[in-house]
This record gives sequence, C-alpha cells and structure tokens, in this order.
Amino acid sequence: MVDEEEAVEPPPKKRRWRWLRVLIVLFILGLLAAGGTVYGVIWHFGRDLPRVDSLAEYRPPLITRVYGRNGDQLLAEFCEERRTLVSFDEVPKHVREAFLAAEDSDFYNHDGVDYLGIMRAVFKNLVRGGRVQGASTITQQTARAFLLHRRKTYTRKIREILLTWKIEERFNKEEIFYLYLNHIYFGACLEDGFGCYGVQEASRRYFGKNVQELSLAEGAVLASLPKAPNKYNPRTNPEEAQKRRDWVLSMMVKKKFATAEEVNAAKETPVLTRPTTNPYYEKAPYYAEHVRQILEEEYGRETLYKGGLKIRASVDLVMQRAARKALTSGLERVDRAQGYRGPLYRPVDEIAQSKLTAAMKSQSLQAGQILDLQELAGEEAPKDLAGAIRVVALAPGLSVGARITAIEKQKTRRGKQRFGILDFGGERKGRVNLSERAWQKPLPARMPKLWGNRQRPYTRTEVGDVVLVRLTKVNEDQSLEAQLIQRPRVQGALIAIDPRTRDVLAMVGGYSFIDSPFNRAVQSRRQPGSAFKPLVYAAGIQSRRFTPATMITDQPTTFRDAVKGTSWKPKNYSGAFEGDISVRYCLTFSKNTCSIQIAESVGYDGIKGLARSMGVESRLPNDLTLSLGSGEV
Repeated sequence: MVDEEEAVEPPPKKRRWRWLRVLIVLFILGLLAAGGTVYGVIWHFGRDLPRVDSLAEYRPPLITRVYGRNGDQLLAEFCEERRTLVSFDEVPKHVREAFLAAEDSDFYNHDGVDYLGIMRAVFKNLVRGGRVQGASTITQQTARAFLLHRRKTYTRKIREILLTWKIEERFNKEEIFYLYLNHIYFGACLEDGFGCYGVQEASRRYFGKNVQELSLAEGAVLASLPKAPNKYNPRTNPEEAQKRRDWVLSMMVKKKFATAEEVNAAKETPVLTRPTTNPYYEKAPYYAEHVRQILEEEYGRETLYKGGLKIRASVDLVMQRAARKALTSGLERVDRAQGYRGPLYRPVDEIAQSKLTAAMKSQSLQAGQILDLQELAGEEAPKDLAGAIRVVALAPGLSVGARITAIEKQKTRRGKQRFGILDFGGERKGRVNLSERAWQKPLPARMPKLWGNRQRPYTRTEVGDVVLVRLTKVNEDQSLEAQLIQRPRVQGALIAIDPRTRDVLAMVGGYSFIDSPFNRAVQSRRQPGSAFKPLVYAAGIQSRRFTPATMITDQPTTFRDAVKGTSWKPKNYSGAFEGDISVRYCLTFSKNTCSIQIAESVGYDGIKGLARSMGVESRLPNDLTLSLGSGEV
C-alpha cells in the first residue's frame, strides 16, 4: 500500500505550466519595472527641458554692419558671434552632402538618435573609463547647440536624446538642417578673435566668397570643422585640415554622395584660404568707434551686438582715405625732421636671435600673408615671442615690423646706397633703403639740445634689428620694396564737416588707432583760437550793443586785469592796425583787438551763456583771452 501522507507529485505537464506562469509573471513585472524606470527617467530629466518652440522663430545673434554714405562699402562690423543667415536652398547640394558624410549620413532615415552608435560609444567609455564620446546626429548636435551646455556627462546625453525626440516631432528634416547649418561654430578665423558661426560667414571668412560659390573641396573643408574647429582650422593647421578634408571626401564616395572622379579631383586641390582683415581697423577706425559709442548709447549693447542692424554713416570713404593720408604723412614729416630713433627691437645676443628665428618659423603662412613684428617693440622681447608675431594680409601701404637679415651696398642713380634685406616670414623677402636723404637734413645750429645728435639711419641699424617699414611695391619675383618709417611721437587729429548738412565726412583721431584709440578729434579738448570769435561777435549782436555796421577802433590798446593785477597789450596776427573799421570787417579779417573790445563790453557771462546754449560744456576762462579762443573745448 502507498503511504497516505506521502506527497503525490504532479504530472510533468503541470510542473512545466507552473514554471511558465511564474516566468510570464516575472516577465510582466520586469516589463512594468522597466517601463516605470524609463518613465521615471523621462519624467526626471524631461521636466525642466527647454521649450523647442523657440526654434520656430529662429533669431540668433547677428552682425551689425556699418556702411559708408553710399551704402556700398563696409566700414565696420559689431557682434559677439559672426553669423549671416542663409536659407536651406542657398546652400549648394554638394556642401550639404559633405556635412551629411562627415556628421550624419543616415540623417534622413532615423528619428534623430543613432541608438547603435550610442551603444558603441557607451561600451567604449566603460571599457576605457573615459568621458562620454561621440554618436551625436545632426539633430542631437542642434539640440545641444541651442538648448544645452557642452559638458560631457551622461545626464546631458539623456537630456539631449529627449530634446532630440521633441525637435524631430516638431520640425521636418529640412528645417532641422537649416538650423544646424546656420548655428554651428566654425572656429575663430579673424585676427580680432571673434568666431564664425554658420556656413555663410565661415565661407566668407575662410574663402572670401559666398556659400553658393563653394567648390566640392571647399565644402568638405567646412564640413571638417564642426568636429574640432581649432584642430582642423585650415588657416592655422592646414596639414590637419587637409587630412580631415580628404577623409570627408572619401566618406562622400562611400555614402554615394559623390563619384570617385569628382573626389579625386577635389583631393588634388591644396587647402588654400583667403587672408581676411577686420574693416573696423582698416578704413576709418576712429570714425567707426565713434559711431559704435553713439549706437550703444542710443540702442543699448544687446541690440548693437546681436541685432543685425544695418547702418549707413555719413563718412565719405574717399575723403576719409585722403584725410588719413594727409594727417599721417604730415605727422611723419614732422617726426622725420627730428631724425631716426632706432629699431623697434634689437635682440641682445645670438640666443635671442635664434629664439626670434624659431618663433618666426613657427608661424603658418598662406598665400598673400606676411609676418608683422610690430608688437616686439621695446628693449626686451616679450615672454611669448610667437604670440607677439601677427600674420597679416599683404597690401600696398601696409606698415609692418620686419627683421633685417643683411645690409648691402647697391649702386643706384644716386650713387652707392645701403639697403637692408628684410625677412617677412616664409620665403618672402624684401629690401629697405637705409640711405634716404629725407632723414639726413642738417639740424638747425640753434637747436642741438632740443633735437639731439642725429645720426643717419644705417649708422643706427644693425643686422638682426626689427624695424618699422611701409610696403611700397610688390616686385615680379614677389619680393617687397619698403620704406623705413617710425611711429611719430607727435599726435594730431582731423575732422571734415559739410557746413550745409553738418555731415561728418571724415574723421581721424590720431596717427594709429591700434597704438592709441583715444580720439583726439572728439574726445580731447583743444584751444579753438580764432574759431571761437564768431561766438564773441554773436554775443555782441545778441546784446544789441553792436550791429555788423558798428564802427570799432582797431588800435594798440593796453588792457588791465584788475583781479590778477597784470597788463596785456594784444596784437593782430598781421601786426598792423587799421583804425576805425566795421564789426563785419573785424570778423572777416579776425582782428584780435576788436574781439577783445566786444568781449569787454558784453562781459564774460554773456559770451559763456551763448556758448553753453550752443553745446559748449567745457570750462571757459574768466578773462579777456576768452575772446581769442584760449579756453579748451
């Protein structure tokens, strides 16, 4: 008999069904737990995500541009980000495809996230123990660029994916690509350090053309930059840029965006960039800075630097060039009459020479570029020699610092003269005449102490010296002719105003804006001299004590200052006196004695009151010299 207390085992089918039910329950619970976890993650990281609706009205920071009076010549640009918007259709197909090949070849097929790529990146990060790497689609890069910080963390990656889903749901692929192409960073490509954003501005700054004109090779260069703008900058790292460009071109063949023949032809072209300069420093820097100050005061910094304003100024750039040339040549003429003061910088020994040579060779030059060593000026070289050397675009009339590598005697029409052989960096050489007669005029015998013992330039110049020169000619062999110059110690200013419209047609505030941005035309105060006399005569007529026909005696007169207890006997500029003459005649010929008599009759307060009403805010003297313009305005 079978023991009644012995357990009866269920049949095998029932045991299998029981385990199956347990597995199903566990699977359902696992799904619920996973779903809850996913929901919790989405809720936790998505509760404070930025709104993507703001991208529908895309208004990024844009460049404010200031043009000359004709509206066709750019005077200055003000911005925090160099960006010019272009439509999706304005970007050529081969340029768009270069970006797809480099960044996201499956862009038009996925929902914004490359899941396999993310899994590969996470696995590599876990194995290597490094930071979060790669696997970002164009949509993800757009989300990050607009709405998130750039720190590489897993938290940011999760938020990036959630935002990417929202963007893909809200916008079509063409709209997303448009945002990407106009917003991404392409590196700093100007001497002023401002970065380029968007394909149009990058195209203009690197290649000097609009994006519609880019070749396949140039488009591939731009597509290389988003990954590492500084590393692949074609201006500073042309070799790295070419390697990356060729990789992009190869990917275009692999992804069937271009044929092998097209790509092979593109790879044969060198990576050449066009030197660019900032118009702010080139054409009318003092004028441009004055305009900037007015705009910032009127519209605020935010609008000025981000609003994309288009300003037409009253400056006539032809007159501006003439004004700048007149002032600089005049100041140089005065300074040259006092002799040559020596080089900008003289290396103290062979070690210093070697360091300078190495620093110059470390600079990367493109076609049409030379080195400028002006910032080395001083008795001691800066600690960062390479950082003090600027790369500038070659242009006639440009002033640069250059090193003398040799001094030679050469026969000319004027006889034997000494020339300094100049090194402008790379293979570019030049020469400067060190025997110019303009530097050798004899000093007045009565002024030796004031002017010192002047020497000829070649007796003060040695091999290895860095001198300031002005480029005058580019020879057929691409060597340069230059003129020896020096920064004048004397300063000046010039302003030209149309008396009918009051338009400021030209403004030069000093010899060099880079050396001294202080605008002496509008920021400094000067004695106006006889230019102040019309206010004196106007005050006299306003007082009703004088008319244009009133007669005044032009004669030698001694005026007594009761406060200071001094006497003053002024003269006219001509030294002559004409007796009884009309007020009109006095003003026409700027008679000092007549102006003083009117001021004495009207009183200082009457003249000052009129001057204040006309906008003169500076302090004016309380004596009769006021009538001759001795006060600073």
